Amino acid sequence: MAPPETGKTGTLLWGGAIALLFLAGARWWVDRASIDPGARVESPAFAGDSADLDPPESLLHLTTGSRDHRVSGWEGGEAETPGSDAPRAATTSSGAAHVLARWTDSGRPATDLLVSLRPWRNGGAARHGRCQQPTDQDGRTTFLNLAPGDYVVGLATGSSERATRLTVESGATVEAELFLAEGISISGVVLDAAGARVSGADVVWVDGLGEPERVGVSGETGSFRVEGVLDDGYLFAERAGDAPSARHLCELGAGSQQGVVLQLRGPGASLEGLVVDGYGEPVPGARVSLGTSERLTDAPHPSDVPGWNRPARLRAVTDRDGGFTFAGVAPVSWRMVVDHPDFAPLESTVALIPGASESLHLTLGEGAVVWGTLTDRQGAPVRDGVIYSPGETPDRLGYDRLATTQPDGTYEMRGLGRSAHRRFHAHVEGQVGSAEAFLDLTAATRVEWNPVLRPLAGLSGVLINDVDEPLRGFMVVAMGSGSWIDNAMTAGDGSFTLTQDLSLATDLSVLRPAAEGRPLHIRAIHVERDVLPAASPIVIRVLEGELAVGAVKGHVVDTSGHLPAGTEVQIKAWGFPLAQVSVFGVDGWFEITDLCTGRFDVEITAPDRAPWKGVVEIETDRTTDLGDIRLGRGGQLEWDAASLQSSSWPDSTEASVWNGAGESPEPLPFEPNRTLGPLAEGEYTVRLSAPGYALAVNSVSVFDGETTTVAVPAARARQGPVFEVVGIGEAYALLRARQASGDTILPTFMAGGDDPLRVELPGLPDGDYVLEVETIGQRRAVHRFSVRNGSGGSGVERITLR
Repeated sequence: MAPPETGKTGTLLWGGAIALLFLAGARWWVDRASIDPGARVESPAFAGDSADLDPPESLLHLTTGSRDHRVSGWEGGEAETPGSDAPRAATTSSGAAHVLARWTDSGRPATDLLVSLRPWRNGGAARHGRCQQPTDQDGRTTFLNLAPGDYVVGLATGSSERATRLTVESGATVEAELFLAEGISISGVVLDAAGARVSGADVVWVDGLGEPERVGVSGETGSFRVEGVLDDGYLFAERAGDAPSARHLCELGAGSQQGVVLQLRGPGASLEGLVVDGYGEPVPGARVSLGTSERLTDAPHPSDVPGWNRPARLRAVTDRDGGFTFAGVAPVSWRMVVDHPDFAPLESTVALIPGASESLHLTLGEGAVVWGTLTDRQGAPVRDGVIYSPGETPDRLGYDRLATTQPDGTYEMRGLGRSAHRRFHAHVEGQVGSAEAFLDLTAATRVEWNPVLRPLAGLSGVLINDVDEPLRGFMVVAMGSGSWIDNAMTAGDGSFTLTQDLSLATDLSVLRPAAEGRPLHIRAIHVERDVLPAASPIVIRVLEGELAVGAVKGHVVDTSGHLPAGTEVQIKAWGFPLAQVSVFGVDGWFEITDLCTGRFDVEITAPDRAPWKGVVEIETDRTTDLGDIRLGRGGQLEWDAASLQSSSWPDSTEASVWNGAGESPEPLPFEPNRTLGPLAEGEYTVRLSAPGYALAVNSVSVFDGETTTVAVPAARARQGPVFEVVGIGEAYALLRARQASGDTILPTFMAGGDDPLRVELPGLPDGDYVLEVETIGQRRAVHRFSVRNGSGGSGVERITLR
C-alpha cells in the first residue's frame, strides 16, 4: 500500500540490514576484466555518493564529454585538458602517472586490464572524478595532464584496499606498480528480449555498496568474459535503447562460471534535461542521480518488502550547457536528486515509459550556509577538522556536505538544503573527540555553529542470562536518532565495550549471534529502553524466554519427485533473510536449527521453478514440519487490459497478490502489459488499495505453464482510518495492518522522515484491526482500532512509539 500522507515513503537500507550484509561477508569486487581496448573517461560524479563534489576542472584530463557519449548516466569522451583539442604530456602546471600492472602469482604483465585513477578523498573511497584506461601488452598505461595532488590508482572494479596511493607533482611523471591476485572467471552471452545475441552491450559489475562499474563489452557474437573475480558480486548487461538485464549473482565459492546469460528486458526509456540556477543560467558540473527499488531494473530484489531491497542507481554530470542524458534506463518510477556544492539539492521523482523519452527543466535554488569555528575544550582553534553533514534519500541517493577547518579553526559549508532538522558532526581524523548538533536551516540563509570537541562518551558492561551466566558472542548495539551508533560483540566473560560517542544514543539492543555456517542468522531479542547516557559498567540481563530457539524442517521436490538443482530455503524476518540453507539430505529433506522463536516467512526457490512462499511458527524446543513442498514451473498473472483501461483507480493505487492462506504478498505493477510470475500453482487473492478508496479483493487461480488474466474491480470511494505516529524521530518505520484475528490485511510498508508521521489507510471492511509500527531502534507500538459501518472513526488517532 502507498499511503500518500506518510511524509517520505519508500526505500531505506537500515543500519540493521547493513550490519547483516557485512556480517554475511557481503563485500564484493572484481580485480581483473577482459575489456575492449578503448579508454573510457567517466563522469566526475558518476560512481560515488561523495561528501565533496569537485567541478569537472578538478582533474585537468577529465571532460564532461558530449551528450552523444552518455549511456545510462555514464559519460565518454577523449581525455583532454579543458580548452584543448588533444591530450598533452606533463607540463609545468600538470603531471602524469605511469602504471605497471602484474599478476602476483606469475609476475606476468596484466594486459588488457581496466585501471582506474581517482582523487584521494576520504581514504580514496570517493570515486567521483575517476578516469579509466586499459593496460597495453606490457601491462602499462599512462595518465596525462593530471592536476598536482594525491590520487589512488587501482582496478576499475577494485576497492581502495587493493589500490596504490600516489602523489602527482607539476612537470613530473610518477611511477606506480600494481600487483594483482588471480580469481575466478565468468563467461557468457548477452541476448536481447527476443533471444538474439547482442554485440556492443556493456557488461557491468556491481559491488557491495551498489556501485556499478563497466568491466567489459560483448563481442560480435554477444559473448563476454570477466576474469579475476575475487569475491561475491553481480553482473548485468545494458545498452542504449533497452532496459538492463537482471543481475546475475557471482559467488566465489561456486568457482568459475560458463554459459551465463544476461538478457536485456526490451525497450528501455530515455531521460534528458537541463539544469539551471534561479537566473536561468546553466549549471555545469551538477550531479544528477537516479535511484529506485522497483522491480524490472538491474537491481536484485530478495525481499518482498521494498524497503529492504538494494536500489538500482544511475548517475550523470551536467555538461557545460547544464545538460544531461540517460539512455537505456529501466521504464519504472525513479527518485531523482540534482546536487551541486553551490546550490541546495533538488529532490524529485520521474516515471519513465518503455520506448519513450522524458525531458526535464530543473532549477536549483539557493542553499543555506553553515559557518563557524571549531575549538577544543580549552577554546583553542582546531585546524584540519572535518565538518560533515549527511544527506540521503530513501533510495540511498546521497547529497552529503563536508568542509575542512582552516588554521584558525574557521570553516564554511555551502549548498545545504533548507531543512528544519539537519545533522552536523565535527571531528579530527586520528584524534579522540567529536561534536554533533541538529540545526534549523529554514529561518536564515546563514547559520552559525561553533562546535567544541569533547571526549567520546563510550560504555562498557556485561551481558548475562537470568541465572547470572555470561553470554558470549552476542552483539550489543547502541541506538538513537533512528540509527545504529555503535556495536560490540560480547567476550567469553560476557563483557563488551562501546567506544563511539554515545551522547545521542538512547537504547541498547541485544542481537542473537549467527549459528556456525549460517552467517545471516542474526536477530534482535532484547532491548533496554532509555538507558543512555549511563555510567560504566552496565549489566544487561537476558531472560530465558528471549534465548529460546526452535527448528524447522521440510521436504522439497519437483513435480517428478526429485530435488531441483540449486534449491535454496530462506527464513525471513520483516522481508529480510534471517537464515538460509542450500544443502539438503536424502530425497530433498532439510532442517534449520537454532532459530529464534516467533512467526517468520519462508521462501523456497530453485532455478526455472516458481518460488514457494509460506509462514512458519517457530516454537521453543520444537521442530516445525512444513511437510512436502512441490516446486513446479508456475504460472503468470496479468491485468485484463479493458478493465484496467476503464478503471477509475488513482495513480497511487498499489496491487498485491496473496497466496491461498492470505500470506506472502507480492506487488503486481498496476500498469498495462506488466505480469507477475512465476507463481506456484494454486489459489490467490489480488488486493487493490489506495487512500480514500475501499480495499478491493479479487480471487484468481494460477496453473503451471499458463497466464491468468485478472479483472480490475471497480473503485469505490471510502475514507479509511488516519493515524499520527509520534516518537519516530529521524527513523523510518515498518508498518503492518492486520485483522485482530491475526490475518494480515495489507502488505507491510515503510514510511518515515517526519515526526509526527501521518499514515492514511484505505477504506477497510467492517471489523477489528491492529496496526503494528516498529523502527530500526526497535521502538514499537501495537494500536488496536475498529471499523464500523464503513468508517474507521472520526479525526486522527495518535500512536506513540515507546
